[in-house]
Amino acid sequence: MAALRDGAVAELLLADHPESAATAWIGPRGADLAASADELTGRGVPDPVTDRADAALARGLATTGAPLYFLPPDLASSPGAPQDGVGAPLRVPREAIA
Repeated sequence: MAALRDGAVAELLLADHPESAATAWIGPRGADLAASADELTGRGVPDPVTDRADAALARGLATTGAPLYFLPPDLASSPGAPQDGVGAPLRVPREAIA
C-alpha cells in the first residue's frame, strides 16, 4: 500500500476474490491509502474510513496511471501467486520509496 500511495507501482496484479473481507483505510484523495488509520492520520488525513482492500487498491491505482490486471482463480491460487492476492512490480527500487 505504501508503494502504491507513493506512486511507485508499475502495475497492480489483483486476485479476484469478491468474498474477501480484507479492508484498508482511505481518505478523500485517491492516494490516501494505508493498512491502518494511524498511518493515514500521521500523514495528515483527518478522518480516514475503511473500505474493501481490493476497492481501495484499485482506487489508489487510478491516480497513478498504472494498469490493473485481475488474476484468474487458477493463477491466483497457484504456487508463486502473489501473497494475499496482490502483486505489484515497482517503477523504482524499494529503497527509493522510504
